[in-house]
Parts: sequence; structure tokens; C-alpha cells
Amino acid sequence: MKNKLALLLVSGLVFSTAAKAEEGNKITLSVGAGAITQNSIYETEDKYETFPVAAVNLRYNDFYINYDEIGYDLYNEDGMKLSLIGKAHLGYDSDDLKDEYDAMEDRDFDFHLGIKTTYNYNIYKFVTFATGDVSGESDGKSFGFEGSARYTIANRNLYFIPSAGITYVDGNFVDYFYGVKGSEALAGGINGGQEYRGAGDVIYGIKGTFSYIYNRDLSFQWINGVKLYGGNINNSPIVRKDYSVYTGLIVTYKFL
Repeated sequence: MKNKLALLLVSGLVFSTAAKAEEGNKITLSVGAGAITQNSIYETEDKYETFPVAAVNLRYNDFYINYDEIGYDLYNEDGMKLSLIGKAHLGYDSDDLKDEYDAMEDRDFDFHLGIKTTYNYNIYKFVTFATGDVSGESDGKSFGFEGSARYTIANRNLYFIPSAGITYVDGNFVDYFYGVKGSEALAGGINGGQEYRGAGDVIYGIKGTFSYIYNRDLSFQWINGVKLYGGNINNSPIVRKDYSVYTGLIVTYKFL
């Protein structure tokens, strides 16, 4: 399901530290592969699925591709970064929904452009962002904050990285990814034949990653997390749960 792939890409952000550039290098490149298991919040036939992970992390000077995000650093001094970013939010394939939701149409991905600030202080990192859809699919907007820390557990090879964040998505975003159109409701008898249009809502995220650095090129990451969805999303007739739990193992190799 497309929203599962979105989780895959978002979770890949945890591993960006595996591709930090050495001083003087202009290009860094790492590739990750593995698998993630999660439950879907949608009314799908399969409640749990395991799917493969494949992601690329590339940086050239101030330009980067970081799994689900492309960006350009406008400012990067004294632990503070200001970046222009582009990011896709993937939808779902209606064929994955239960038979009673056959009238639902696919929700294609949208693409957001926006701005992000990152502040690093000692072992802590704080990120804020604001984005808006430019693809014309959802016309949605999102605003968010995330804080994380990086704790050394053993011999500078094993690290624990907890993080927590909150994202606000506006009504257009909720309508597109979690809503039911009037035509869909009437054709399939969904929600008593009434459309569902949710207002803006919040999504909370908590994540913990264990990162083992085998050598300067090879690393392993075990990630575990949960996403909690607000009432306007959870009240949608196509949403089964107000939370999604995931776990996964990733192997990352640095080529440059």
C-alpha cells in the first residue's frame, strides 16, 4: 500500500547520520536495504504487512537527497541549518481496501515544497518545517516539529536515538488522504451515503532507533515507532485505527 511506502521513506530519515560527509568531501552516497513491518490505519484486507526497504542518501555540497526528501541548504553555520525542501506524501491503492470500499478511488501522491530549520546542540537535534502541495492533488499544507537525541551505549559503535514529533495537517490534506467524496459515498453506500470531510488535525510520532556502526562504511539500524492520529482522521469511515506501530531492520553501506 502506498501509505506503507510513505512510512518506509519517512523512517529512513533516522539513518541520515550514516552518510555524513568527511571534511573536504563534496559527495557522499549511502544505500540502505532491509524490511519493515507495520499495521495499516486504513480499512484494508490485511491488517499487518511486511515490505522491503530500499533507499538512497546522496549529498553534493549543499544539495541532498535524503530518502523521502530532496533539499538545498541555504544556510549552514554554528549548528543551525535553513533548507528549502521537497517531499512527497504517498496515498493508497483502493484495491487494498476491503470489498465494501470498492467505490473508493485511488489517492495518488502529492508533492510538497517548503522550508525546514535544523538546530544541532551537543547530542540533541531539533527540526521544524512548513510545506505546501504544489502538485495540485491535495492542495494540503503541513507544519511540524521533531526533537531527537543520540546516546552512546557502547564503545562509540552502538547508539540509541529516541525522537518525538508532532505534525499539523490542514483540512485539504485530511480530505484528500482520509476523506470520502460524495460520489464515492453514494456509489458504495459508504458512511451512510454521506461524504466525509475532516478538518485539520495532528499526527504524533514517537520513534526509537538502535544504530550499530560496524565500521566506517557498514552500519545496522533497528527502528521501532508509533504514529498517533487525531480525531478528525480517526473518525473517517475508511480508517480502522487511530495509531500505526512499526518495526524494521535496515543495513546501510556508505560508498562515498
